[in-house]
Amino acid sequence: MNTQRGCKIPFLVILLISVVGLGSTVLGYKRLTGTPSTFHGKLFRSDTNGPVAGAKLALMPVKASNGHEPALETSTGADGTFAFEQVPEGKYTLSMSAVYDTEDAVPCKLLMGKIKGEKDSVIVVMSKNGKYNYQVFIKGLVFKSGKALTKEYDLACVSAFGN
Repeated sequence: MNTQRGCKIPFLVILLISVVGLGSTVLGYKRLTGTPSTFHGKLFRSDTNGPVAGAKLALMPVKASNGHEPALETSTGADGTFAFEQVPEGKYTLSMSAVYDTEDAVPCKLLMGKIKGEKDSVIVVMSKNGKYNYQVFIKGLVFKSGKALTKEYDLACVSAFGN
């Protein structure tokens, strides 16, 4: 009687379970758990009383260190609205970027600013080729399975040291 043969079957079953991925990861790719969420909103400026059209937005997964979880991207319409329709549950950083032709048109003139109502926001203004890229990062957006999120963001800034 061959006693080693009995040991191979449990090993193969364990190996098969590991490869098939009964956990949350299959060969390094995160599996979707639950129903994707939706995220709708609007970008506007209270200092000009107008929408921010043509801004680029990206939702970047916080735990994307394996390189297999790309950012979700969209743009605002003429009325400043945006939509992300298939957001897997998880924690994200939102990046919003608007380009301005002149420094006077940039919403924030402060050295260190944040946007109103968002304590975990950071503003970065970079100039390149005569244009001014106004970039806002908001950390800690959490999406739960199947839950819709709607937000409006005022890109006019306040001091990073308090409202």
